[in-house]
Amino acid sequence: MKRFALFILFILLHFLSFSQDKGLDLNFKNTALSEVLIFLEKEYDIKFSYKNQIIENLSVYMIQKVHSKEEVFKKIEGDLPIIFTKINERYFIIKRKVDAKNLKSISGFVMAKSSGEKLVGAEVMSLEKRVGILTNQEAYFRLDNIPINDTILIRYLGYAPQLIAARSFSLQDTIQMIEEIVGLNEVIVRDYLTSGLDRNDNGSFKINPNRLGLLPGLTEPDLFESLQMLPGIQSPDESASGLHIRGGTPDQNLVLWDGINIFQSGHLFGAISALNPYVTKDVQVFKSGVSARYGNRISGVIDFNSGEKVPTKTEGGLGFNMTHADAYLKTPLANKNIGLILSFRRSYTDAFNTFTNKRLSKKTFQATRKLNIENNLGYDPLISNNSYYYIDYNIKTIAKLSSKDQLTMNYLLIQNELDYVTNDIVIKDATKDDLKIKNNGFHISWKRNWTNRFSHSLKFSNSLYDLNYRGTYSYENELLTIKLKENQINDLSAEFQSNYKISQTKSLVLGYQFGYNNTSFGIDVEELFNQEDSYRISDDYKDVNHAVYLEYQMKSKAYYLNAGVRMNRFAKSKETFLEPRLNIEYSLHKNLRMRLSGGIKNQPISQIVEYETSDFGLENQLWILADGESYPFLRSKQVSWGLIWKKNNWQIDIESYYKRIKGLTSLTRGFTNDVADFSYGKNTSIGLEILVKKRIKNFRTWVSYTLAKSDFRFSNLEEANRFSGNYDVRHNLVLANSYKYKNIELSLGWRFHSGKPYTHLELDQSDNETNIVYEKVNGSRLPVYHRLDLSATYKLQLSKTSKSNMKLGFSILNLYDRKNIVNRYYYLLSGGENGEVLIRNDRRALGITPNVIFRYHF
Repeated sequence: MKRFALFILFILLHFLSFSQDKGLDLNFKNTALSEVLIFLEKEYDIKFSYKNQIIENLSVYMIQKVHSKEEVFKKIEGDLPIIFTKINERYFIIKRKVDAKNLKSISGFVMAKSSGEKLVGAEVMSLEKRVGILTNQEAYFRLDNIPINDTILIRYLGYAPQLIAARSFSLQDTIQMIEEIVGLNEVIVRDYLTSGLDRNDNGSFKINPNRLGLLPGLTEPDLFESLQMLPGIQSPDESASGLHIRGGTPDQNLVLWDGINIFQSGHLFGAISALNPYVTKDVQVFKSGVSARYGNRISGVIDFNSGEKVPTKTEGGLGFNMTHADAYLKTPLANKNIGLILSFRRSYTDAFNTFTNKRLSKKTFQATRKLNIENNLGYDPLISNNSYYYIDYNIKTIAKLSSKDQLTMNYLLIQNELDYVTNDIVIKDATKDDLKIKNNGFHISWKRNWTNRFSHSLKFSNSLYDLNYRGTYSYENELLTIKLKENQINDLSAEFQSNYKISQTKSLVLGYQFGYNNTSFGIDVEELFNQEDSYRISDDYKDVNHAVYLEYQMKSKAYYLNAGVRMNRFAKSKETFLEPRLNIEYSLHKNLRMRLSGGIKNQPISQIVEYETSDFGLENQLWILADGESYPFLRSKQVSWGLIWKKNNWQIDIESYYKRIKGLTSLTRGFTNDVADFSYGKNTSIGLEILVKKRIKNFRTWVSYTLAKSDFRFSNLEEANRFSGNYDVRHNLVLANSYKYKNIELSLGWRFHSGKPYTHLELDQSDNETNIVYEKVNGSRLPVYHRLDLSATYKLQLSKTSKSNMKLGFSILNLYDRKNIVNRYYYLLSGGENGEVLIRNDRRALGITPNVIFRYHF
């Protein structure tokens, strides 16, 4: 029995020892409530939700042992003006204690200030209690038991929200709402072809390189190549930057980089885009309906923007492909009030060659006349050596001077250099060609938002273009001919633009532009063997341009209207041009929109084709400034109409256009004909553009087709009858597909277009004379062009906690190695077995061309 009693005593003591609560010793001496809450979250594995202003300046004094979190809550609630509300076992909300005497009822009416209209359905909400109500049919509201320290939010679509202190309410107040001013250029069609390529409601296209999906033949976001996927934009000679927009030529396009006028937009003579996509925020592209702000070009507008906001964090990247390497950096400075954007790209073709570069070089340098002429004679006597490189870099700073002021500065350099040497081991002659093309520019802008309705910007830019060519010809090591060619442009511009938001749906833009352009060229041929054949041609022309433009924009859910007018005045030629512009887009149905646009544009500067000294063949286009006489202004009128339908991931876009250009010359068109006289002409283009696209989850497929006709009429050619334009490509078709699976993207596309026209030549050697017989100007056509392109990329995320990633990719252009011909020339050459020989020179497109890329982003 005694043993049993001891056993029971042991069990009781053991039970009491385990059941005893040890408790938690707290030692808070005027400790901030925020620190106490953090301690309790860790100790009891709970979470608190509260507004910072509720616990500000509150402290806890508690030196005691507690046995539960509820005991802690009760003690704190007794000392401080807060309460703990339990949501579940782990989450608690902290609220401020409110006495009945600190509660009130608020009520009133919500009206539009401008019209006095009753705003039925306006939202009235207590931010502290998180309760709200909508105004009734009389625009009346009432909320009861609202803390006097609460804040009331009042919102209504289309009006600026208002925050009003609850204590300031009196009985049945009238709240007057002000119309909210919003921007008008909202995107209405996302992912027009692929992600990152969108269509704006003003008819323009917007490309975001950071979001741009994979396109056939591309592993990197080449922006000029991407545009060729759109109907109405093509490159008949297969160059990347030589875009022909609705029958216009590349020199008729306005290309801007952050406001800098670009005269050289391609590397390796157009084979590669010269504008770095990795520091490009977006590109806005107009085929028609161009804003009145843009002037001095008659075709499309391609406006690059590298960003207008200070970067919020440091990011960058570097990479290489089979032609060049590049790096970029974006970083904030000075407490995020200043941003710095840097980019650098350089080819390494002068150091070592790759298969891709060999293919590009072969296509580029086949344009040299000497190489093709002598190869066509039936032997290959030439030993050629070429060394070239290209470089571009950009430096941009963005300074946030105040909440209303921002200053940006940008510098850009684009440069190409080439040294080309040939030696003929049979004839024992040699040529040496040195060519350097440079385009650099500077831009500075100041923007200020005076009010929510009114803002202005002041901009200044300077663009310098410089082409220098030196060619020599030697025979048996004796120098016989020296040819020099140069072309310079100094383009200065200043612009003041003001923007006034009339209302939520209406906007007014007024601007003034000043321009100064000094364009010069010189051709110097020195024949050392026969000085009488030496000559020099030069011209130096300057002009000042004043332009004023006005635009009125109006937008609603049903329509978009942009009506503007631009007036240009050229001082030296005393020419004045009035250029009305109109762009209307109207919703016929929730899935169907109609678009109408038209405008008149004029161009004072263009390129001429100079053949006299172009034995090398890569420097024969020179920029010339119009003088109103020998070099006329180009004048264009264009109108277009179309429909766009979108439903269930289907999209169909149809648009037709009519375009007329005056002021063409035989120099600007570069005809091959027997007419020696200087001739003026016109160009008429009509076209129909169709895009059909379908999206099925991560798979996209689209068809882009253009049916176009471009005719010339020149006074001294073909007896003033119409004939096909130099780039009259009647049919242009793109079939493309893209698919994304996790981190893998694939794209396959087929391009087809009809052959461009050319003038066929024959050699007549009858009656002991040799004559060239010219058939109808542009009366023959090259064979049709088609090729298949493939691309694939894989993106590897390096960390779950950071955005660092690597990207690997490859592409193959012209997968089945089609032998396309993009141009055809004829040359008369002495030295064949039968005396003079007429050589047909076919310039071929790229053969099968692979490329590989690697990129790292951080």
